[in-house]
Amino acid sequence: GSGEVNSARIILSANEGKFISVVPYIDQFDRIRIQINDGEGGTYDRYFDVIKILPSESKSQGTRVELFLMGLEHHLQNLILLRVHLK
Repeated sequence: GSGEVNSARIILSANEGKFISVVPYIDQFDRIRIQINDGEGGTYDRYFDVIKILPSESKSQGTRVELFLMGLEHHLQNLILLRVHLK
């Protein structure tokens, strides 16, 4: 393949930050599925791992959490890099 890894960024925003708690509902390395249908028969269906979670709070934007996601192919890319380094 091209060696490119699918990635996504999701921003969750909610009143009073109900998705952020002492025991997080979303944690690093959780797996998230994104399914999109464009209404014309085209679909996008991929799984991603949560790589980084960035919570924030401000007066203008309220409580938010930004999720940085990488496609599952990043595991294969890491294995290839590890194998190259071991040689």
